[in-house]
Amino acid sequence: MSNIHTIIVVFISALAFVTLSSNSGGRAAVGNSGATLAPGDGEITCASSFCHGNNAFDSSLELAVIDGSGNLVSNYTPGATYTVRLTTTAGSGNPAGYGFQMVSMDANNDAYNAWDLASLPSNSQITSLGTKDYFEHQGIRSSNEAEIQWTAPAEGGGSITFYAASIAANGNGQVGGDGGNNNTLTIEEGPVSSTEDFASLNFTAFPNPVTEQLIISNIDNISIDNIVVMNAQGQVLYTGNASILDVAVFAEGLNIIQITSGSNMQVIKVVK
Repeated sequence: MSNIHTIIVVFISALAFVTLSSNSGGRAAVGNSGATLAPGDGEITCASSFCHGNNAFDSSLELAVIDGSGNLVSNYTPGATYTVRLTTTAGSGNPAGYGFQMVSMDANNDAYNAWDLASLPSNSQITSLGTKDYFEHQGIRSSNEAEIQWTAPAEGGGSITFYAASIAANGNGQVGGDGGNNNTLTIEEGPVSSTEDFASLNFTAFPNPVTEQLIISNIDNISIDNIVVMNAQGQVLYTGNASILDVAVFAEGLNIIQITSGSNMQVIKVVK
């Protein structure tokens, strides 16, 4: 009986080791779970004692939201695009690499999925799990920073909280000897920029309401650097710089068109 008991214990330990150590491919992508402590993620994190929680590197995790001018912000302009930065800092030792996971949630504890896929850094991915889109590592990363562009909600979106987890790893392929961290950052909705702020761009979008094709034009032939289209829930439907957009596949409702030219931006509301 004791031999059977020993075999069962060894099997369970081996299974736990394989499950936990295989998360180098991304906790959501491989482990099918969140580790950010966001609502619905549960209480198991990268800092859990049986995972990477002994914090051998005395590591810490910082989150930041940065505007187009490089300034740290605590309030967002509805419809604007920001850079979200995650930084894991080792207070001691020399980690062999890093891993992370992050998700954004609104004030109702619903997932707000507005990551810009085109801005994904190397060795990272967006993994959809349930209603959440997790920005997370894909293999061990050499950089202790990860940045991605994120589009703020439309007017009335309220506060947004970023939930994140990270590890500073020793690279031995096991869960021991690493440092796990969790942190959150909440930003509040700021005022909507007035129409007068964008008067110099003079872009128009027609027809409005639209059913199939939306044409964006400017009488002064100002170039378009980037266009972001998102729905009222903040989901990004399009990014690019085409002046004619095929919106036939968009769901009916309000859409926010954010047009950027140089350091200037214009927001137009269009109904589908």
